[in-house]
Amino acid sequence: MKKHTILLSVIAIMVVVAMSGSLTSAETRWGNSENERKSDNLFMEAQKQYALDSLDNYYALLEESYRLAPENTAVGAEYGYFKQLIGQHIKNPGMVESGLSLMRQHFEVVPEDYYAGERYAGVCENLDEMSEALVVWATLDSIYPEKEECALHYAGLLAQYGDSTSQRKAYDIFSRLEVSMGRSTQLTAYKVRYHLFNRDTVGVVNELHSLMNSSPKNVDFVVTAGEIYSYLEMPDSALYYYNRACEIDSTNGQAFYSLANHYYVVGDSVAFDRAVFKAMEKNSLELDVKLSIFRNYISKLYTDSTQHHRIQELFGVLLEQNPHEAELRDLYYAYLGLKEDYLEAAEQLEYSLNIDPSDPEKWRALMGLYIQAKNYQKAVDSGNRAIELFPEESKIYYLSGICYNQMKDTANALSYYNEALKFVSHDDNETFSDILCSIGDVYASSGNLDVAVGYYEQSVDANPYNLTAMNNCAYFLACEGRDLERAEKMSQLTLEDDPHNPTSLDTYAWVKFKKKEYALAKEYIDEAMYYLEEPSAEVLHHAGDIYFMMGEPDKALEFWEDAFELEPENELLQRKVKHKTYFYK
Repeated sequence: MKKHTILLSVIAIMVVVAMSGSLTSAETRWGNSENERKSDNLFMEAQKQYALDSLDNYYALLEESYRLAPENTAVGAEYGYFKQLIGQHIKNPGMVESGLSLMRQHFEVVPEDYYAGERYAGVCENLDEMSEALVVWATLDSIYPEKEECALHYAGLLAQYGDSTSQRKAYDIFSRLEVSMGRSTQLTAYKVRYHLFNRDTVGVVNELHSLMNSSPKNVDFVVTAGEIYSYLEMPDSALYYYNRACEIDSTNGQAFYSLANHYYVVGDSVAFDRAVFKAMEKNSLELDVKLSIFRNYISKLYTDSTQHHRIQELFGVLLEQNPHEAELRDLYYAYLGLKEDYLEAAEQLEYSLNIDPSDPEKWRALMGLYIQAKNYQKAVDSGNRAIELFPEESKIYYLSGICYNQMKDTANALSYYNEALKFVSHDDNETFSDILCSIGDVYASSGNLDVAVGYYEQSVDANPYNLTAMNNCAYFLACEGRDLERAEKMSQLTLEDDPHNPTSLDTYAWVKFKKKEYALAKEYIDEAMYYLEEPSAEVLHHAGDIYFMMGEPDKALEFWEDAFELEPENELLQRKVKHKTYFYK
């Protein structure tokens, strides 16, 4: 028994079916024996434990209650339910079957116990015992024909899992429910599915006419007709009903949504555009539906820059209607970010955060937008606001440190990086490694290469897949002329990941230069310059040194001159250009 009670604490979250009235509604035969009285007392105590959410105690008491009075099938069914749950959790088929058997026994003895039967059927479905589930639902439906939810579930299973005879039975049940529940799109959809199963298009059309005749101005019914005709690949008929729905209620956003979607499917871009705008103007259409339409609209038109003004117009319409909806502001900032309009994107994200400031990821995204726009002070200001809300959010400190480093404020950069280290999660090796790498960057930029290499090495130790740290470590090891074999291995790994990365190519070329393998160095520096998107003083400087060692001083001088134009404060470059020769320092 002890192993059961321990397991129950683990599977408590699996128990989703609350205690029902099954035990009180079922017929039970209690005798006067001592065991029966004890069983009764234990069962009542079990209910108290259940009410206290003490499932381990509940199960133990229930098990003992059933052991004392095994003839009480209601207690057996309750015990069996929890037993099969445990069996599923520990993957013990015998235990599952034993529990299911106890539930089956009670159902056979007291089939009118609706709640116990419903739960038994649900377990059968969960275990993929569909034939047994259908038997149970059929029995319950015959005993309780007035329970519409029972009939609906039974018919749905028949339609999904049954043969042609079962399909017909399901159809008859749905027809019966239409009498008691009235016409609905749900029931019609079930009946249409039956006709489609039998490839009876005429039957489908008759169902649709019957539905609409029952309420000719019900927009939902008319839209349903359009959707089914669309499924039948009868676009003209679908379009007729979508237009009719819009005529019946010109304020119904769902009707215009369906019409717009139709035009989208058939590829009529002009009509799609017109219908989308009409749908957006309808206040009756829920915002999430509008956003669904709008996302499709953006994805269709985004690649055509001449249509961006249409997207902007729609954002204007939606923002006028819903100025305080954070989800809409989030969509707008994401769109503006794709357009690389970072400052406008940040403004929209600011609006979103003013509405709901509770998501630290959004604050990090805001800082990222300002960083992309190279407005580092705004990024820091945003980070300080975020820190007030999330004082232990490591990545916010980290982003602030990056900003200060970009602003050449190394003291503040190191301060924020150290705060980030203080709060980083112990199992977040990736972030830990990134912070160490950034600290290394600070020391490298200030000329303290020994300390920088130390941090890069720690960074790689923390995360051997940190390619940035690996590249930087390799580069500065090469600059220092130390451990060149290790530097080469690290640089090779970065190139394997991204063989066309000019930074990695430059580093590898520089390692080869330091190893005096000038021919290979020239090969890789040429590749680095080929893949550069814009000139780099550092790469050009390296190219000049490499070409000089390859015996091409005139070409080397050209590279040094180009590098010096980009970095005129570099004294070493100035000497090389002036004297037209290589200097080590």
